[in-house]
Amino acid sequence: MTPADLLSLQARHHHDAGRLAEAETLYLRSLAHDPFHHDALHGLGLLHHATERERTATALIGRAIALSPLTAHYYRDLAVGLMKLGRLATMAAACRIATMLAPGDRNGWTMLGMALSLSPCDTPATVTVLRRAILSGAGTVPVLMKLGETARLAGRKTLAVAAYRMAAALSPQDIYLLYNLGTVRKEAGEPREAIAAFRQAIRIDPSFGHAFYGAGDCLIRLEQADEAAGILRQSAALDPARFDTLSGLARINEIENDNTAAERWFRRAAVVNPGDAVAHFNHGIVLERLNRQGDAADVYDKALEADPNLGGAHEKFIFKLNIARWRDYERDVERARRFVRERGGKVLPIPFTYIPSTPAEQLLCARRVSADAVPAGAADWRHRFRRPAGEPDKPILTIGYLSGDFRDHAVAYLVTGLLEEHDRTRFRILGYSTSPDGHGQPIRRRIEAAVDGMRCLHDLTSTEAAERIHADGVDILVDLSGHTRYARIDVLALRPAPIQVNYLGYPGTLGADFMDYIVVDAFTVPAAQQPFYTERLVHLPHVYQVNDHRKMAALPRARAEYGLPDDGLVFCCFNHTAKITPGVFGIWMRLLRAVPGSVLWLLIYNQEALAGLRREAAAHGVDPNRLVPAPIIPQAQHLARYAVANLFLDTFPYTAHTTGSDALWMGCPLVTRTGETFPSRVAGSLLHAFGVPELVTDTAAAYEALALELARSRTRLAGLRSLLLDRRATTPAYDTPRFARHLEQAFETMWMLHRTGQPSRPIQVMPVQPADV
Repeated sequence: MTPADLLSLQARHHHDAGRLAEAETLYLRSLAHDPFHHDALHGLGLLHHATERERTATALIGRAIALSPLTAHYYRDLAVGLMKLGRLATMAAACRIATMLAPGDRNGWTMLGMALSLSPCDTPATVTVLRRAILSGAGTVPVLMKLGETARLAGRKTLAVAAYRMAAALSPQDIYLLYNLGTVRKEAGEPREAIAAFRQAIRIDPSFGHAFYGAGDCLIRLEQADEAAGILRQSAALDPARFDTLSGLARINEIENDNTAAERWFRRAAVVNPGDAVAHFNHGIVLERLNRQGDAADVYDKALEADPNLGGAHEKFIFKLNIARWRDYERDVERARRFVRERGGKVLPIPFTYIPSTPAEQLLCARRVSADAVPAGAADWRHRFRRPAGEPDKPILTIGYLSGDFRDHAVAYLVTGLLEEHDRTRFRILGYSTSPDGHGQPIRRRIEAAVDGMRCLHDLTSTEAAERIHADGVDILVDLSGHTRYARIDVLALRPAPIQVNYLGYPGTLGADFMDYIVVDAFTVPAAQQPFYTERLVHLPHVYQVNDHRKMAALPRARAEYGLPDDGLVFCCFNHTAKITPGVFGIWMRLLRAVPGSVLWLLIYNQEALAGLRREAAAHGVDPNRLVPAPIIPQAQHLARYAVANLFLDTFPYTAHTTGSDALWMGCPLVTRTGETFPSRVAGSLLHAFGVPELVTDTAAAYEALALELARSRTRLAGLRSLLLDRRATTPAYDTPRFARHLEQAFETMWMLHRTGQPSRPIQVMPVQPADV
């Protein structure tokens, strides 16, 4: 034994006996004999720990490790000093090495568990280490709580519950631990067990507001609204400014359909926590239900200020468009486009098509919404519903039309004639309604009479609806809703039919791999735009939009009865207010100023919209009263209004669709502007079908110039009206039987490709002549 060894052993004897001064002297003498004596360096380091000289202690033990890097307890003792110095990440690293060198050392695992309980770590690997630490005997409350927290963040709810339960058993009076136990049990789908934990915390401390809210939230989930309200009011009494309690009371009012009371609670919650984006968002939702669109728009702006990445709030600029609140229009448009384009955000596609955007951006937008709608287990259902290629040819194909608009809606008025005209010797036609509305309406009764069977899917789950369609033997399922209200993309995602087609209801791609085709025409979607569609393009001749040649208009009333001047020129636009952009409106105002005595007749859905448009007119120097409101009225009476209007001014970039075909059917000339996107080209397609392509422009300046030229020539306008009325009987846009033959030709081509095992491909339908129909 060397002198250094002997002195180190003597130092250790004094150290263990608590004679620290003598021990330090002997450690130093040992190191004087041998400066590289790692036991003496380690012992002196421990002595410095005991006398709270941590920096020197960690330096001495670090030197000992450098000399003996495989000694496990050196790392464990180094961790003690690192913990005291607050160097938690380094502490955890030292503990990991200690457990690797001595995996059977309980003390090493205890230190590692302590290190991880103090460190901000939340990875699945940490969960594994913490479990090992606990199994090795380091089951202290801090370690168990850290395991619970980390497992929760990793999505391992069952493990999180188990960890918090063990911790609560060791410390049953810790109200915060009980609150955490209740929270993880709630998140694990165990609301009753969560309530027990929250109530235990309340018994220990009746002033613990967090537990009152937790119990109330669970009672809401259990649909026990009365009991939830009682306990949340107790929470509010303890802390009137508690954010989550106020939100919980608002939710109870929502359940009770008392939106006025819910709005008050949400407003208070947003005041209490103005930086909480979700608080503003929830407030906006209730304001929507109260039809306070302007207030909702303001609140959604606050939500985006608090969190620019809050997806649901980005699409809410639609409420500003609904009421012509354009103060921040350019900012709102760019913010929504950037959110979709650069941040991977999700925005509802219909509002997104109302603003200037590109086909590529609209594809991105649609892809994300469709992907989010795919139910869990969709692949298994697709396999179950799969019908192999090589099916025998069938004398009669079953076509299913899936729609949320078999009701008093534009799509219903467009498609009913088609349903009636289908050739029943070749096709069996079924309707699948996904809307709760429409029962008993005249248009619904006509649709039900037109199809060979109507199924109501609104109350069915994704799988139930898909099973119904599959059981009906549908060969081709045509979706008429797309990304609109009452759409059932979740059902389409299960592929209940071997061929699925996107048509009419939404002007664009669904962005989904479970849709095979989209029906268009060469003008609305040129072949070169195929890259922006996940479906294969099916080009119909002439026009893609079907119309009903049997629709009837009422007799027009005198202009005065509509609030119009007897002699002044009447511009009209019966598109939705949300489709009106500041740029287009500026053109309209210049036209009003340039044509004395003229008025602009606009379809008005609510008084906020009228007030907003008239406010903008005044800002353009136009008498607000020159904007004449047209209220919502039955279709036949609405069609009659076109007879007394002189010129339809189209919107952009979302042009007239049903309103365009209505105007042309009634002989009202329409001026449009086209762009690159599907919705910007529909009116142009209709005008080509009516044989008046000269009314289609491609720039804002050309649109304005043409509209002004026509407005200054009543003779030319009258000539156009006569021309349109003459062509009503011959235009492909209203030749419903011929349109049906074209679409049926497309269906038969789709079926041929499927049954012969060929992949879907673009289809060009050959035109038939009226005599061939």
